[in-house]
Amino acid sequence: MLPFKRIQWTVCTVGIALTITACGASPSGGSSPMPSEPQASVPAAKESVIKVYYGDKEGTNLLERNATVRYTSDQEKYAAALNELKKAPDGDVEALFGQTDFRSIMLKDGTLTVDLVLSPGNRLGSGGEALYLQALKNTLFQFAEVQALDLLVDGKKPDSIMGHVELPALIRR
Repeated sequence: MLPFKRIQWTVCTVGIALTITACGASPSGGSSPMPSEPQASVPAAKESVIKVYYGDKEGTNLLERNATVRYTSDQEKYAAALNELKKAPDGDVEALFGQTDFRSIMLKDGTLTVDLVLSPGNRLGSGGEALYLQALKNTLFQFAEVQALDLLVDGKKPDSIMGHVELPALIRR
């Protein structure tokens, strides 16, 4: 009779163990899902009217135009503003940034770092380069949180963007 009791005890123990483990299993056989955390809500898109600066047809002055940008974060806001510099909204202006790409844009402690990628056709003379820098400053310094600009070209800190106008370490407001 003793072996029968041992078998009963073993079957009972295994049954209890299986019941306990099965309580954590999902019907599909995997482990039960963890209680779901609240889903991070997707931020609502914001829309702002900003000022964007372009060159005139003679390449001697900046002209201001309004543009509407849509974004969900500050990083996207700066990217949207910079991308507006690439578009000529009307026939009276020249997009000084038409052949400029932006590798990265990041704001940290009030300094906006912009990594530019210039194409060969984006090389302007000294007057054009001065307008280019002024358009960049005017467009980005309208955001109160941007206190300084740190410009990079192809990931490196240049002495000049196009070889004519010397850049300070940081361009301050």
